Amino acid sequence: MTAAVIVCHARKEVSWVETTHDFAVFNEDDGKVTTVFKGVNTGDEPVQVVSARATCGCTRPKFDSRPVHPGDTIRIQVSYDPSGRPGRFDKKIYVDLDTDPSRHTLHVKGTAIGSASSLTAHYPIQAENIRLQKDMLMLGDMHKGAIKSAYIECYNVGNDSITPILKYAPDYIHLLSSPAKIAPGEQAILSATIYSINAPVYGLLTDSIKIEMRPDSSPSSFLSIPVTAFINEDFSVWDEKALANAPESTLSVDKVDLGNIDSLSATPISYTATLSNTGKNALIVRRVYSPDDGITVTTGNKKVKKGDSTTVTITVSPEYIRNKEIINTSFVLITNDPSNPVRTVRIVGMID
Repeated sequence: MTAAVIVCHARKEVSWVETTHDFAVFNEDDGKVTTVFKGVNTGDEPVQVVSARATCGCTRPKFDSRPVHPGDTIRIQVSYDPSGRPGRFDKKIYVDLDTDPSRHTLHVKGTAIGSASSLTAHYPIQAENIRLQKDMLMLGDMHKGAIKSAYIECYNVGNDSITPILKYAPDYIHLLSSPAKIAPGEQAILSATIYSINAPVYGLLTDSIKIEMRPDSSPSSFLSIPVTAFINEDFSVWDEKALANAPESTLSVDKVDLGNIDSLSATPISYTATLSNTGKNALIVRRVYSPDDGITVTTGNKKVKKGDSTTVTITVSPEYIRNKEIINTSFVLITNDPSNPVRTVRIVGMID
């Protein structure tokens, strides 16, 4: 006679009624929003919640750690606090049970319509139905040939979805909007990337991009956003031999003093300095300029051979000195001298 042996394996299982809750659209001023996730113990042993945590402090789960018997319901209460957090959100809550597997993931999402104070604090720049975190893209220093990005956060305060469309950008700047269409009450990021290999100048680079903000059912508005960067030559790619044979720039002055200038002068004021190459290879003038309108700076030659010199001429227009008492500005000389690639020279003078 053969005896049959039956082995019963205890099961610990939970079936969630929903794992994602959408709060949809609500006002930040209404305060916290709360939902309760329910999970049924579909196994044949008690199940216990070990822990529950969210991915940020704005989302708070609460639970009862007492065992839940087969057929009964686990309840995880989740609250989201939108204070100071206007826009769309999607948060995860990690719930650990004494099941196998133990980790269960829940989601809460929605869109908080920002209060006036939050929008002013986070997005101070108003441009029709779009509010911006800032109104300029500043990329700072970057080497020629490098790729660098900067971004602006924005928020749709209108009642219509808006699609940002790039209307103008120089060929070395690329723009990306994420998401491509901004729903009412939703945040977005406008990201500009500079491909500096195609940038037209060394030194201070100033340009702008123009963006059409096209709503679904109303007239478009346009944003003009300045973009700035400072493009440096990348000498890190030079080997020891190139550095040993590098050009060396010497300027005959470290300050341009124009002396006393007649405020009624009808002719431009000029000053000439000498730029010499005391190095071993050719010195190349990458750029020479003044940040001030009304002052032009030119060189006699852009390429200066070993042992040679060229002129640097600073010219101040009569219009620049009108209604001024002093001149206190500068010009910038950029060369391929690795020991002194960017030289800033003050320009001073007294106006009678």
